Amino acid sequence: MDWKKLLSEERLRPSTRDSRFEGDKRNEFESDYGRIAFSPAIRRMHDKTQVFPLTTDDNIHTRLTHSIEVQSVAKSIGFDICSRDKFLNHVEGDLEGNLKKEQTLKEYLIRRIPTILASTAFCHDIGNPPFGHYGEDIIQNYYKELFSKEEYKEIDLTKEQKEEFINFDGNAQGFRVLTKLQILSDRFGLNLTAGTLASFLKYPCTSREYNSEEKGDYSNKIGVFESEKEHLDKVREKTGLEKERHPLAFLMEVSASPFFGPLKSRGFRLR
Repeated sequence: MDWKKLLSEERLRPSTRDSRFEGDKRNEFESDYGRIAFSPAIRRMHDKTQVFPLTTDDNIHTRLTHSIEVQSVAKSIGFDICSRDKFLNHVEGDLEGNLKKEQTLKEYLIRRIPTILASTAFCHDIGNPPFGHYGEDIIQNYYKELFSKEEYKEIDLTKEQKEEFINFDGNAQGFRVLTKLQILSDRFGLNLTAGTLASFLKYPCTSREYNSEEKGDYSNKIGVFESEKEHLDKVREKTGLEKERHPLAFLMEVSASPFFGPLKSRGFRLR
């Protein structure tokens, strides 16, 4: 892996900035965070709860609250990683050509890795349906039953498309939201950087790869719909990743893990 590529600031579509943005001192990853923070999809998470819906108690964890908390943990991990000599020594050879005059490697990374992790943590649940993983099960079971009915066996869908419904996953829907459904001006969605999108992808795998004989940790679930395969291919090309996950995707996943039990259980106690 080449960290120069892993931290690619290239976007799916080249960004077009006019003179109004000449004073913007943010780097591309900091711009990504702003695009995510101001997206309608983020605001909609306020109405999705972690445990149960339609509560009148204002202490309940919503998806938005959860995402803000995970974001805080992820950013802290990013700062910690950027302060570790072992990591700095590991990436130094890949990134030394990117440093500005008198800029240290730590200074360079501290403006990038914590921000990428904050962005991906902020939107890691952006594609989840209501009721979280239970909602995914409902969708999966509905389509399993639907496609088993005689009148729907010849429905005009490819095998891969049927697999996407039967194995519906919020991660794939999240990638679709970020790269297509949250339209700024065209079909590239929020048009985030390849580095941020690669770090978001928990399972950089289409239904074809999911069903292939060569499976790995990256393909335990369908993480990208065939309709967004073009975007996945571009992300892979720009980051140098093939059938593997971005290192920061693992850190983002770790950031969310402390919340699976204790904080979600608060909802049950309040109920």
